[in-house]
Amino acid sequence: MIIKQRKLIGNFLLILILLIYFIIISNSLNVTQRLTFIEIVQFIIIAIISIIAIISDKNKYSLNKMHWYFMLIFMVLAPFCQYCTGYYAWNYKVSNEYIEKANWVILLWIVIYLLEYNNNNIISIKKKKKREICLCNTEQNILIIISLISTMIIIALVGFNNLFLREKSFLSGGTFSIMFNYLFRSIPAINAAMFIKARKSGQNVPLYYIIILLLCTFIINSPLALSRYWVGVIYIGLALCIFPEKVFDGKKFDYYVLVGLLIMFPISYLFKKYTLFDVLSTGVKLDVIGVFLGVDFDAHSILCRIIQFVEKNSLQLGGQIKSVIFFFVPRAILDIKGIPTGQLVATKQGSYYTNVSAPLMGEGYIDFGIIGVILYAAIFAYVLKKIDKAYWDNEKIQKVYYMDIILPFMMGFVLFLMRGALQPAFLRFMGFFLYLIIYAISKKVRIRR
Repeated sequence: MIIKQRKLIGNFLLILILLIYFIIISNSLNVTQRLTFIEIVQFIIIAIISIIAIISDKNKYSLNKMHWYFMLIFMVLAPFCQYCTGYYAWNYKVSNEYIEKANWVILLWIVIYLLEYNNNNIISIKKKKKREICLCNTEQNILIIISLISTMIIIALVGFNNLFLREKSFLSGGTFSIMFNYLFRSIPAINAAMFIKARKSGQNVPLYYIIILLLCTFIINSPLALSRYWVGVIYIGLALCIFPEKVFDGKKFDYYVLVGLLIMFPISYLFKKYTLFDVLSTGVKLDVIGVFLGVDFDAHSILCRIIQFVEKNSLQLGGQIKSVIFFFVPRAILDIKGIPTGQLVATKQGSYYTNVSAPLMGEGYIDFGIIGVILYAAIFAYVLKKIDKAYWDNEKIQKVYYMDIILPFMMGFVLFLMRGALQPAFLRFMGFFLYLIIYAISKKVRIRR
């Protein structure tokens, strides 16, 4: 009874905080464009479904929750603020016609996603022996050496001072240059996660080994230099590994997300414009609306533009997903890859800047229309469901499995993959997890021998 009461109180507080935030935003809006009644209702429905889905998720944290936070932030809060205040990402104005069409696509995605994620009857779980991650002393030493080598490679290629400068910390180049850049940066982070989880499970892992790995991770993945999505992937993943599960009991994870949304986002936005002296001396107020008036939140408007693109240029019939599947094939050998969806749409529409996002439902729509949206939503929901279930099934088992490492880092990647464009996002996704794949394969071979 007490547990149920706490859950009810937690859910009530979560809803109350979100309602207050919506009220603050609504009162702060300087409306310059009138949304139609249908569009307003669409946004309200998407918001309500997203909030209910977050609250009804019984897991402390999950990929499913990240999916719904994306929908709430990128497909409701951000576009609502943008369209009401007359802001258009990349200075490309979208009409009410396409805003409404985009919302219908989003609602279709939501319906299919809900049906698939909550349908447990069609999951066929094969009884396979799960592979544990057991780190003996020799293996620990090898992984430490590999981490140090990867750190030195990045330092040698980039330069130590450049690692902390935003414009110079990233290696430029083609597909393989980008992929290996993320591969080397991920090695100490993944090893740190494995060492932390192994130590928690009772394995003999020295604390100073973990400190070395975390230090290597910070040096080549500086939060000040690299893009926010990559920083989110690395440090959200490590935080979920480091902190004990009780830190996330109940709805605490959701409260942390809301703190980031309500406080940290506006503060970070504030210091983009003003110095600390300006804030303290003039009393500059936090701008909860300005946070969303930026190109980082262009997902909804790009979905509108994708729908417009399809109407004028027809479907790509698998051309975009083909580029994702064959990302590893060099163009010099076989030129079958196109350009990322966002870039394709922006170029055709004559935008001055073409390196834009493309939300996942837009990727499905540009290739196969409504059928693509249905297909992508079902596949995405199925994958997230399988990972969430596999991770939380291990909660009370004092052993370390690969899913214990995959899910924490996937938390950030869900947002990145959903925002898109899928081709560059998937390339970075594979670059990050390539090391874990190689490690798993090599360990399986050693066990068989």
